[in-house]
Amino acid sequence: MLENIKGELKEMEGYMFRSDREALQSLSSKLLEYSMENNRANAQLLKEQIIPFLGRYVSETRDLGAIRDLISLLTLNTSRYENGNVDSVAQAFQRLMEFPAFQKKFGGMSAEEFRNMLMNVDFDRAAGKAEWADSLLSIIRSGVRGEAGIENREAFMNIMNGLLINESVYMPVLHVMLPLILNGVPVFSEMWVDPDEESGNEGSSERGVKLLLKFDMKEVGFFDMIMYYENGKMDMMLRYPESLSQHEGEIRKGIAGIMEKNKVELEYLAVEQGKESIPVSAAFPKIFERRNAVNVTI
Repeated sequence: MLENIKGELKEMEGYMFRSDREALQSLSSKLLEYSMENNRANAQLLKEQIIPFLGRYVSETRDLGAIRDLISLLTLNTSRYENGNVDSVAQAFQRLMEFPAFQKKFGGMSAEEFRNMLMNVDFDRAAGKAEWADSLLSIIRSGVRGEAGIENREAFMNIMNGLLINESVYMPVLHVMLPLILNGVPVFSEMWVDPDEESGNEGSSERGVKLLLKFDMKEVGFFDMIMYYENGKMDMMLRYPESLSQHEGEIRKGIAGIMEKNKVELEYLAVEQGKESIPVSAAFPKIFERRNAVNVTI
């Protein structure tokens, strides 16, 4: 999430005059690297300095174009980032403790005890094996299977979908979060999919599937992948972290092998070391173009 926020700020700079751009760069440079301790300071900087600065910029310049839309996206992601703060998680835990299923699993643990547990966890050492997260997933899994009563199954399905999928009628693309373990390595990924993207070929009436995938692999780094698939053919661009700079040839060969195995013709492939995250707004401009429309696709 922090990488997305930095990418949005970087994109905004391209719409500003030099003095405003330098002022935003100065504020953005104060954002600290991701850690549980730094999250609170970063959220405070975003809310108290960066977003108000951008608000004043729009008010003074009357710039109602793309930058205003980027500010809206930044505000949304700042809210998501802040809600991931340990204090916000502890407050959510306290609310969940009102349910008997949670009380049974956590044995009367207080929000403060839960918070202290999170602060004392060595996440690098735990490698994603957090018991509280496993307990939450176990409750949801049991509910989805109908073990909490068949009449409650739909409610648990809604909880699971709400955690992973953004299905707002105002969102013209599908947005999914995919936490997973890949060969023992924790991976957090986000995916945006447009199943009805207009063809990139001039004069063509065909439509295909466009996908933006962002994933962060523990101790490896951050990846960006954008793809367009149409009639068995694929265009793809992958940006990989600096730690894999010596393995670009292997990455290319691996991707080509996967496509061939699945009988997909790879028409275009770009593999490069990624220094900047691909903005969602650049991959899917229709998110902003249709911001006042309602998606009624069935």
